[in-house]
Amino acid sequence: MNKMKIGYDNIQSIKYKVQTKRKRHLLNRALDFCSQFIVVDDVATFQKDFKKYAMDKIEKRTGLKNISIEKFAELTDLPYKELKRHQIDYESINVDLDAPEPDFTIYATDDAEIKLFKELTELCDQLNKHNPKNWIIIQNSFDLKVQRVNGKWMPNSSYIKNKKHKSI
Repeated sequence: MNKMKIGYDNIQSIKYKVQTKRKRHLLNRALDFCSQFIVVDDVATFQKDFKKYAMDKIEKRTGLKNISIEKFAELTDLPYKELKRHQIDYESINVDLDAPEPDFTIYATDDAEIKLFKELTELCDQLNKHNPKNWIIIQNSFDLKVQRVNGKWMPNSSYIKNKKHKSI
């Protein structure tokens, strides 16, 4: 199967970076919070389940086993509800901190998309050569098939991927 790079998804890339930063912040907040009552010596295990990690550590220290979470929290002064809130906030962000960053490159994956990309590239070359002043009118008149990026006309990769066209 033919595959050709036609763009980069800046929006998803930025969203991923913001979510990663937010999730790291939440992990650090949870570590700071839990370090008030336990020693966190295995961050990888801790980040999988804050509550379980904290309870296991306290169980080992106190010897308390086989009791309800509520009773356990009451007997050990474990702020379980706050710990649970930290866990919920952390898990609400769907990013794996241990995984490599995804590739946000957009590819044309079939002959029709590649053909359309090449046709739009030729159109953009002509637009860049003549540099029309009313670029917003031109962009709209081509149904957003092309777009201005840093003062240059380029094929709109989102348009190519979201629509099935034979040609311009």
